[in-house]
Amino acid sequence: MSINMDDEIARLAGLEILTPDQIMTESLKLVGFDLKRQQRASIITNIARFKAFFGASPADAANNWEDLQTTDIKDALMHKKEKDLFYLLMAFHFLFCYPTKYKAEGIFKVSVRTIYKWAWFFIGKLAALSGSKITWPEEWDTDAEGVPEFLLTVDGVHCRSFEPVHPTLPKNKKAFSHKFHQSDYANEVTLSIWENHVVYINGPLLAGKSDLEIFREGLKKEILKGKKVVANQGLLA
Repeated sequence: MSINMDDEIARLAGLEILTPDQIMTESLKLVGFDLKRQQRASIITNIARFKAFFGASPADAANNWEDLQTTDIKDALMHKKEKDLFYLLMAFHFLFCYPTKYKAEGIFKVSVRTIYKWAWFFIGKLAALSGSKITWPEEWDTDAEGVPEFLLTVDGVHCRSFEPVHPTLPKNKKAFSHKFHQSDYANEVTLSIWENHVVYINGPLLAGKSDLEIFREGLKKEILKGKKVVANQGLLA
């Protein structure tokens, strides 16, 4: 694929790079920690405060802010008129804390309509960006020398949901979660043992399926014979 250098130079010239410290400072002011309170606290405390409201670390937030400006994924790219750290932070908070509309109004001092519009806008951008973040290492599909025997660790994660309506029955048993004893969706999340990297996600699936069933139908088919995973007793066959 050819690259138009004029377009590339214009895109890079418009980059707005923020450090983790810059993002943390502005974010904490947004949620009630003024500069004096931040300066009196340790860096560990301020990072903990940031995570309590936004889930990710300041470094992760800074990386996402840059990635949304530089990605080659069309649906994830943040254009100049859309570039607003305030709204991205609002999306982080919405995803992590899922506040009621009035709580969100009180924190961000904007209307519910604005909160929902921009939170969901940036959630869509972040979801599209996942295509460049959740990647399966190419060498794991080969018998190349140096590829370890143990590759990854996997676990099933259930996320609570409203119960899907069954076409004929009053209850949908296929959605029942043995973990929460209610309707859920299951996600199979796989991490590399050797680096801080999510390599595979399978889901959402109705939580009535066991972790073992989900593993057999999906991830197991991706792993070369002779390679091993670290898992809990739920995957013991």
